[in-house]
This record gives sequence, structure tokens and C-alpha cells, in this order.
Amino acid sequence: AKELGPVMMSILIAGRIGSAMAAELGSMRVYQEIDALRTLNIDPVEYLVLPRVVAISLALPCLLVFSLLIGSAGGAFVAALNPEVAVSATAFFNSLKATLEPRDIIHGLIKTFIFAITVGVVCCNQGLDTMGGPRGIGRSVTKAVVNSIVFILVLDYVITRMLLPFIIIIIIVITIIIIIIIVIIIVILSVLRRPTPARFISTRRASKTKASVIGSVWRWCSRAEVCSTRSRWVKMSAFICRNID
Repeated sequence: AKELGPVMMSILIAGRIGSAMAAELGSMRVYQEIDALRTLNIDPVEYLVLPRVVAISLALPCLLVFSLLIGSAGGAFVAALNPEVAVSATAFFNSLKATLEPRDIIHGLIKTFIFAITVGVVCCNQGLDTMGGPRGIGRSVTKAVVNSIVFILVLDYVITRMLLPFIIIIIIVITIIIIIIIVIIIVILSVLRRPTPARFISTRRASKTKASVIGSVWRWCSRAEVCSTRSRWVKMSAFICRNID
């Protein structure tokens, strides 16, 4: 729950989901789809990277809980059916309750959350830095998976040996800082997108100018049509008079 589960699940996710993210973003980079997003004034990091990082950071702790449940059920099943072990399921779960502490599960969830963010950032970064066509996509996928596994192992050692007593406090502080930054950015964007009076006046003037231009064009067209109708009647009457004479 605290060591092997988070590391194994993170490595599996890095090999399965991380490689898929790197390949998808790499193909979009090679075939200039990301350049098209920039042309449309869409930030690729906000539109492509952020949803993937948030999704993997929420899914990996849930997968850890699911793997712990499946592992416990499988261990109880094997212990009850194996004659060499001969331990009932009730005794197995009682010993599991006595051995496992809630603190171990919390530490494992915190580790998987950090590993998930690491895998998402590394794989998306490798995908966005892809160069060189289809071969570049393959190289980016390989680099993404290898770098993710290396970062997972290094971070596991650092968190376990150095930051474990303070990891909860650090996570809370970082979460508060991120929330404050997001609120500030939202306020700034709302202020910048609010229409100013000068802009509103210029918009009204532009609409009036467009209306006057359209009206003048319509009047000119109607006059031209009237003139053409009059000229047709004059020509017709002249033709009739000549024939009568």
C-alpha cells in the first residue's frame, strides 16, 4: 500500500497511458495540428496538456485503491484454497487489519498523485517536443516511458527517505498556492475581457457607419433601378412612335 503498490501502478500507467499521450501529442505536433491551434489563438498547453494531466492525476489514486482491493481479495482467496497455507479468509483479513494502518494508505495515495502528475507532464512534454516525422514519434514515445519510470523511482526514494514526515503539509501548502493563483488569473482575465466604454462607443460608431453605408448603397441601387426603368419606357415609347409614323 505504501511502497510496491504506488510504484507498480505508476509504472504500468506510464507504459500504457503515458505512451499513448506522447504518441497522440507527437502525431499532432508532426502533422502541424498544434500549429493550427496556435493559429486559432488556442493555447495547446491549456487545451491539450492540462486535461490529460488532471485526468491521470485523478485516475491513478483510484486505480491504486482498486488494485489494493483486488490484491487483498486475491490473497485471501489463495490463502484459503492453498492447502500448504491453510489460512481462512477471516483470519487473513484480521491479520491484514492488524498490520495495515490508514497512514500507509494515505502515503500511497499521495505518492500516486505525485507520480501521476510526473508521468503526465513528462509524457506531454515529450509529445510536444516531437520532431522528425513518424520516426520522431517513436523516439518520443520511448523517451517518455523511460524518463517517466526513472522519475518515478527517484521520486519514490526522495519521498520515502526525506519528505515523508512533511509531505502532507507540503501538499496542502502547494494546493492552497495553486488555488490562489487560479483565482488571481480568473479575476485578471475577467477584468481584461470586460468591454471598456471607449470600446463600446467605437462599436456603436462602427455599427452606425455600417448602417449608413448599407442605406446609401440601397438608395443608390433603387435609384439606378428607377433610372433603368425610366430609360426602358422612353426607348419603348420612341420605338412605338417610329413604327406608327
